[in-house]
Amino acid sequence: MKERDWIATDLDGTLIGRHRHEGSLPATWLHAPDSEPTPSSWIPRATHSFMATLAQDFSIVPVTARDFASFSRVAIERLPFHERNRLRGAGGQ
Repeated sequence: MKERDWIATDLDGTLIGRHRHEGSLPATWLHAPDSEPTPSSWIPRATHSFMATLAQDFSIVPVTARDFASFSRVAIERLPFHERNRLRGAGGQ
């Protein structure tokens, strides 16, 4: 199987943000004990559609300062991000 080309993109403030706009989709989730996960950040619908289209042909590689625990809360429908593809920016570990 041929390795796919990839596109690197920032997450916070570029793809996702704390402000929910009409039509936005959940992007990150808070997992409180004894309750269902709740969305804590959002991706605008147009951005999601564009990135989902790109993800059909490219690996989407997040560039983030998030640690593993924080990155594991990122879950966006139809956008597969994988820890093994995560690039660390801003001195993250």
